[in-house]
Amino acid sequence: MNETVTVDEAISKGHRMMSYPALAIALGTFGLTTYFVIQKIIPSWSILPVGFVFTFLFVWLWCSYMITRWKLWTYENVRNVHELKKRALQEKVIWPDSSFLAETEFRTKKDKEKLNFLENKFKKDDAFQNDLMVPFETIIYYSKGKSFLQMFIMLCVLGIGINFVFNMDDYFFSYSGCHSFNYRSLFLL
Repeated sequence: MNETVTVDEAISKGHRMMSYPALAIALGTFGLTTYFVIQKIIPSWSILPVGFVFTFLFVWLWCSYMITRWKLWTYENVRNVHELKKRALQEKVIWPDSSFLAETEFRTKKDKEKLNFLENKFKKDDAFQNDLMVPFETIIYYSKGKSFLQMFIMLCVLGIGINFVFNMDDYFFSYSGCHSFNYRSLFLL
């Protein structure tokens, strides 16, 4: 076993292997569904159900395959597997063992044997060395400038949305030829 990878490096690789591609798959699948609606291949009312079903399906397939690959690599290369598993669960890189999704991970017989062998590392307590150079208290400051910038952007987007709703013509714009809806008639009832 080559135990030279830190927990942070393993978590970062987990995000690169699973989380970021899963986000790209989700956006791509939903974008493809939208394209099919625009091209009138599927009806416009089905954009949400079809988009969400296929997005979930493709992301689940990708993650179910890649989680096993990541576990094999990390359990072999990381010394502190207890901290690794705890951090991976916190950062949603892997699914909890009690989860239904954890049962759906794709594993060959060879993968199962290797994982069972590598999971023996969990039976050993991890060695802990207290570093006396670390201070007793660590103060973490939050950036006020970043918070104000985020609040400013959020208020600008909110203002643009309100301006759009109150300054548009008589009809909401429709998508792919659906019937237009007169929103002002709602206020006359």
